[in-house]
Amino acid sequence: MTTKKRPVGRPAFVPTDEQRASVYDMAKYGVPHEHIASTIGDNGIDSDTLKKHFREELLRGKAEASAAIGHTLFEKARNGCTSSLIWWTRSQMGWTGEQKIDLTSSDKSMTPQIIERVIVREDKDG
Repeated sequence: MTTKKRPVGRPAFVPTDEQRASVYDMAKYGVPHEHIASTIGDNGIDSDTLKKHFREELLRGKAEASAAIGHTLFEKARNGCTSSLIWWTRSQMGWTGEQKIDLTSSDKSMTPQIIERVIVREDKDG
């Protein structure tokens, strides 16, 4: 008589439409993947399982949120919001508020150069 082997481990995970919608919403609001995974099912799922089964929802949620925030930031910058203008020029255009000071001398060494200063005073008498 042959006996059937019982499966070992958990049954395969099958996502529901409700879970897909929930993952999409949380990804859109910037919830970390580990936290999203903890809300799926009764005991949560592993982050790798989340990425395997909800890849599209995670990518689409983040992309749509980034686009919406980017649009709002862009409009604020166009309307003159100084902090939005500064952020945009630094993050998107590579501008920086740093000053670079070149300390090399004209001969490209770090050797200090002697600078002569001549003060000419006019004679009071003429």
